[in-house]
Amino acid sequence: MSQLTKLIDLFVDLSVLDDASQKLRLFILNATLNCEEKRGWRTVQLGDVMQIYSGDSIAASEKELKYTGLPDGRPYIATKDVRGWFGPLDYSNGVRIPSNISKFKVAPPGSVLICAEGGSAGKKLGFVERDVCFGNKLFCCVPNPQELLPEYVLRFFQSEAFFEKFHSEVTGIIGGISLAGFKRLEISYPIDLEEQKAILLTIGRVFDAVDVMEAQTAEAKKLKVQCSSSFLESITNRAPVNNSTASVLFDEFVDIYDGPAELEQLRNAFLELAVTGRVGTNDPAEPAITSEGLHDTRTGEALRYSPEPDRRDAPSIPPNWKWIELGKLVNSSRPISYGVIKLGADKPDGIRTLRCSDVKFRYIDATSIKAISPDVEAPFQRTRLQGGEVLINIRGTLGGVAVVPQSMAGYNIAREVAMVDPNSGIMAHYLLAVLSSPLIQREVAQNLKGIAYRGLNLGSLSKFQIPVPPLAEQGRIVRAVDAFVQQVARTESLVLSRNKAGTDLLDALIKQGEFRVPPFDGGNGRGERALASSLSAPDKNNEMTGSTNLSPPKNDGNVSLSEALLVSAIVLAFYADGGQPLGNFRLQKAVYFARRYRGDGIHNMAYLKKAAGPYNPTMKYSGGIFIAKSQNWIREAKGKYGFGHIPGPDHAASIEMAQMRGLDALAKWVVQTFKRRRDNEQWEILATVDYAVQELHLRNGKLPSPKVVIDHLEKDPDWGHKLEKLSLTEASVASAMSEARALFGGSRGH
Repeated sequence: MSQLTKLIDLFVDLSVLDDASQKLRLFILNATLNCEEKRGWRTVQLGDVMQIYSGDSIAASEKELKYTGLPDGRPYIATKDVRGWFGPLDYSNGVRIPSNISKFKVAPPGSVLICAEGGSAGKKLGFVERDVCFGNKLFCCVPNPQELLPEYVLRFFQSEAFFEKFHSEVTGIIGGISLAGFKRLEISYPIDLEEQKAILLTIGRVFDAVDVMEAQTAEAKKLKVQCSSSFLESITNRAPVNNSTASVLFDEFVDIYDGPAELEQLRNAFLELAVTGRVGTNDPAEPAITSEGLHDTRTGEALRYSPEPDRRDAPSIPPNWKWIELGKLVNSSRPISYGVIKLGADKPDGIRTLRCSDVKFRYIDATSIKAISPDVEAPFQRTRLQGGEVLINIRGTLGGVAVVPQSMAGYNIAREVAMVDPNSGIMAHYLLAVLSSPLIQREVAQNLKGIAYRGLNLGSLSKFQIPVPPLAEQGRIVRAVDAFVQQVARTESLVLSRNKAGTDLLDALIKQGEFRVPPFDGGNGRGERALASSLSAPDKNNEMTGSTNLSPPKNDGNVSLSEALLVSAIVLAFYADGGQPLGNFRLQKAVYFARRYRGDGIHNMAYLKKAAGPYNPTMKYSGGIFIAKSQNWIREAKGKYGFGHIPGPDHAASIEMAQMRGLDALAKWVVQTFKRRRDNEQWEILATVDYAVQELHLRNGKLPSPKVVIDHLEKDPDWGHKLEKLSLTEASVASAMSEARALFGGSRGH
C-alpha cells in the first residue's frame, strides 16, 4: 500500500475529527507545491507573472436602484458571493452590470479572485469561469498564460505557506493587504506547464478522494445519530428500568454510539426517564406531595396550592406523583423573576452578575462573570441570590439551567436569566433534573416569543407543568441522575482525549511523510511511475512495519502497541473460527482473560469496575482497540449478532509482529477456551469473580472464601447489582473460583 493511500485510510478512520479532511487537503497542497530541492522551478513576485487589480464598490442604494434584477449584463461579485476556500462563485445573486457601462473593471474567465480585507482576507478564493465585475475588497489575478495555469494559481493560493506569507503583510484595524504588498508576495512554480498539469492532476485525485470520504463520513454520522435516536426511543417507550439496567444500557450504548451528539441523546433520554418515574427507584407506598405542611423555605410561611387537573397529553407518571405548575413550586416571598435589565460598564469591585453566557447546561461557568455597579444593581434586590436557587436562561443562549451554589450568595442575575426559588415541595437539584430534561426543553422551544430576539416570558415559564414525586423519591432520582450524567461526562472526556490523540497521530504522520512530487519527465510516463514509487517505497529504517515509513503510534513505550497487537490477534482468531464480528463486551473480556493467562494481575491492568466489567475504557479511546483501528488492523462491522470487530484491510501487517511476541498463541488459547460459551453471562461471571478474588487477595494477603466474595460484591456500589443479575450464589462463586485457578493459576497476577 502506498504512503498516500495509507494516509488517506488513516484519515478516514479518524474522520470523527472535524478538520481531518482539511488537514489532508493542506498536506497534499504543501507537499506538491513545495519547490525545495526541485530543479526546473522558479520563484518570483506575483506582480511579475500576472495582472493584479482591485474591483469597484457600489453604494447599497445605487446597487438596489440601478443594478438589481436586470435580465442581462455581467454578474457583480461581492465578497459574500465568494463561497470560501474551494473557489466557487455565486453568479446568480441578482446583481448585474450592463455590458455598455465601462467604469467597472472586469475579471475574465481563468482569473482568480482573492479577498484582500477583513476577516475573510486570504481565506475566500474564487475561480472565475465567465466575465464578471467585482467588489473593491477583492483582487483579481490574471496569470500570464505562458508562465502559469490559472488552476495552479488557485491551488497555490490555497496552500498554508502562501496564507502565512499573505498574513505577514496584513495591516490595519480591519485587517487588510495593500495592492502593492500583495504584488510583492512570491509564487513558486514549475517552468514547464505540463508539470503544472501533472501536479494539478495529483491534487485533483486526492481532493476527489477526500470529497468522497467527507460525504461518506457525513452520511455515516447522520445514520449513526438516526440509529441512536431510534434505539433510545425504543428504550424510553419500554417498561421502567432499574439502576443496574440503566448502567448496563449505558455500557451497551457507548460500545456503538460514542459521538458527542449520541452521548447528548443518551443523557437526555435518561433525564426524561428519570423525571417521569421510569428509572426503577419509585416506592408506590410513599404518599404523594400535598399542600399540607408546604412552606416558604426563606420565610417559613405556610403555602397552599390547588391540585392540577389530570394532564391527558402528558407522559404517564406513577400514581403517587403529581403534575404541579412551576409557579406553585416557588417561595411566595421570591416569585419567578428576571434580573438586571442594563448591566452597564464593568466595575471590578462591583456586584458579580450572572449572564446567560455564564449559565451552562447543569452548571455555572465562573471564569468570566461580569461585575456591575452597586447603584445599577440596587433596584433588583428581588433577584439577589442566596444560594439554592435554580437559574434558567430565557433569552439569548437558551438551554442553560443550573443550581446556584452557596458560594455565589450575594450575586445577581441579568435580564436574560430567570430565577426560580423552590419551596419545600421540591428539591432544587430535582427541579434542575426536570428543567434540563427534554420534557421541559421542548416546552421552552414551543413557547418562545419574538422575531429578531426570541425569548421565553415569565408567565409561560410559571405555567410549565412539573412532574413532582414524593420528596424521598426526588432524592433518589437526583442521585441516579447525577451518577449517570457524570458517567456520560467521563465518556465525553475520553472521546475528547481520543480525538486529541487522533489529531496528534495525524500531525505526526504528516510530518513523518516523505511525499514529494518527482521531477517532471517530459511527458513520457516515467513521472507518474516515479510518483507511485515515491509514495510506496519502503523505509529501511522502520523496524515496526517494514513496509512504509508510517510506523504505528507509540504510547507508553511498547505497552499500548503490544495491547493493540493482542487485540488484533484476538479479533483475527475469533473471526477465523466463527466468521462473525467480535463485540466490544467479549473483546474486552477476551483481552482480560488473555492477560490473566499470561500472568498479569489487576494491579498492572487498567480494568475498572464498570457495570458489565471488568472494563478498560482506555482501550477504546487511546489504547489497544483505538490503535488497532487507526492502523486498520481491525474495523467495525455488523454481523448476525450485532456490531463488533473484524480483521481490517491491513491486518496482515500485525500478524508477524504478534507472532514475534507470542500473542497469536495467546489469542488462539482464548478462542479454544471460550468459544463454546455462547452466553455473555458466563464470561462476565468468570471475570467478575476472578477480579474480586484478586482484589481481596491484594487487600488481605490471602485467598478469600466464596462467602467473603459474595459479601464483598454485595457491599460494592459498582457491582452490588451483579448478585441478582448473574444469580450469584456461594456455589456458583466457588465454581468460578475453581475454574479461574485452573485457567490462570492459583497465584498468578498476585
